[in-house]
Amino acid sequence: SINNSTAEPITPTTADSNNTDSAEPDNTDSNNDSSPADSSTNFIEPELSISLEDYLADDEFRNMINYKLYNRLSNDDKADRKTLLTSDSYLLIDNLLYKVTDVRNRRQQAVKPTLTRLCVPTKEKQLNLVIKFHHILNHASYDNLLATLKTRYAFEKLAYLAYSIPKTC
Repeated sequence: SINNSTAEPITPTTADSNNTDSAEPDNTDSNNDSSPADSSTNFIEPELSISLEDYLADDEFRNMINYKLYNRLSNDDKADRKTLLTSDSYLLIDNLLYKVTDVRNRRQQAVKPTLTRLCVPTKEKQLNLVIKFHHILNHASYDNLLATLKTRYAFEKLAYLAYSIPKTC
């Protein structure tokens, strides 16, 4: 059961959004051999404060949150159909919404068969996230920025923002 009474901002701090057990950094010995898959867990991600109100205020995720938390639909046939058809692809963990998708690439399927990506509500948070990643990745181009973001986050305008931000740099 999910506690709906708290609406305090939640700050995911780990690089791997699949790890919901703790927000503690991995303190393993850095001298160990690490594969490229392991190196992504040491990536420093920007802080992102997301509350339940952010999801409820956002047009993109409002219907899914209402359905997942309260089992309510919006009484709009088109939106409700989309919500019902895609609801199995979303998880609600600690009042954060995640989108779960299957990996299409066969090589990646062997390593990680599904992607669990944090859904980022509100245009301001989405824009700030893409700008921060652009700077963290040393002013990365569209291809590198999008490749990094789309494995961690999910929102409708992700590709557009990843394309437009490097152009303004």
